[in-house]
Amino acid sequence: MLFESAFYTAIALEQWEATLAICLVSPFVTTGAAVPLLRESANPSIINMS
Repeated sequence: MLFESAFYTAIALEQWEATLAICLVSPFVTTGAAVPLLRESANPSIINMS
């Protein structure tokens, strides 16, 4: 998927939802996958940079 600049009125809802999936859902899923390892760690931490 390519990311292109566009005016707000030119963005379809499906494009916006795909962007949200990448920017918001991906960190959530990745963090969920890391939780078992974090629970085993003596000093667990998550750093989210966006």
